[in-house]
Amino acid sequence: MLEILDPGTLNSDSGPDFLNARIQIGDLQWAGHVEIHKKSSDWYRHKHQDDPAYHNVILHVVLEEDREIKVDGEILRTLVLKGRIFFQYQKDYEFLVNQTDEIRCSKFLENNNRILIRSMLDRLVVDRLQRKSEDFLSVLESQKGDWEEALLRWTFRHFGFKKNNEAFALLADLIGWKRLQKIADDQFSIEALLFGAGGFLPGSQSDYAVALKKEFERLKRKLDLGSRVIDVQQWQFFRMRPSNFPTIRIAQLAAFFNGKSSLLQAYLNFNPKSISWEIFNNEVTSFWEDNLHFGSEGVKQTGGKMGRKSRENLVINIIPSVLVAYSGYSGERKYLEKAIRLLEQIPPENNKVIKKWRELGFEMENGFDSQGFLELKKNYCDKGLCLKCNQGISLVKEGLESYGLAV
Repeated sequence: MLEILDPGTLNSDSGPDFLNARIQIGDLQWAGHVEIHKKSSDWYRHKHQDDPAYHNVILHVVLEEDREIKVDGEILRTLVLKGRIFFQYQKDYEFLVNQTDEIRCSKFLENNNRILIRSMLDRLVVDRLQRKSEDFLSVLESQKGDWEEALLRWTFRHFGFKKNNEAFALLADLIGWKRLQKIADDQFSIEALLFGAGGFLPGSQSDYAVALKKEFERLKRKLDLGSRVIDVQQWQFFRMRPSNFPTIRIAQLAAFFNGKSSLLQAYLNFNPKSISWEIFNNEVTSFWEDNLHFGSEGVKQTGGKMGRKSRENLVINIIPSVLVAYSGYSGERKYLEKAIRLLEQIPPENNKVIKKWRELGFEMENGFDSQGFLELKKNYCDKGLCLKCNQGISLVKEGLESYGLAV
């Protein structure tokens, strides 16, 4: 006879599904982790046998046992649920998880149970902040704990706005924080360094491009940059709004770095109460007020300063994760609390995922809400983890037939 003394803690990260559980089999008690699969053979399909995180699993819970599992040469204790659970639960779950809608439970949502999803937001936002802070910490580790070098790369990558993030990451690696600091008070020199290393200057004939190229040649010697530049073909312009052209973003990046002596202090001191947006609201050089790239002289645009939505996007994607990472590094909880306050003050995102949630009747009051719903979509809905979602659990418990659908 098996008795669950303590189910442990649900694990939303990598590793076993429940951590630090306690079970009793006969007269023996066991402490460790619990893993859940539909079929026991999923253990090998997911390659858990090669992952040390699964070596302390004390119980394998499966619907069907189609293969014997061994850990360290011993047969893994397995609880087979087939024949022991209410069949309708399984039927409802499979019907729900196989829905083709972008939000699998969308046709079952009613006003009286949307609160079940909202009740998850705190956990979802904390999970998202923690995961993104870990992404930053991996960059920090790659830079051997140098916060300024890591933040340079973190900032460059986000200025790429997805389509050009890899090219911006290459540019950051090529330049580095120490080189940039030697010209930090000269916006023209920063532009020359970024556009030159980015591969934009060869062949450009405008007076401004020629001046930048001359300055870049001087900087190559001064900063010991060598002859390495990025292949200009790496930059994406196709099917992109002019305001998001990489040339415009590089000009805005140069304006942002002008006069910056510390990225860490700039981000730690960001004021979430006022949110003046000045941190990314910097004046580009006059050339970029009238031009989209070096071959567009005479093609007027609305100005090179970054739009408010883009500034909000950068704030929400760069700063909270840094604050959470620094909170863990310094042991000061105030930075975690500051990250939460920032999300509560910032307007919500308005991308296609958020628009979908709004169509389903969910209001977005601020960035805290939108970040939570983005996390729900990415790490629950997209992965079919309906039984880790309050809404999915409730639907399966109540039975989908109560919603007037034949299951």
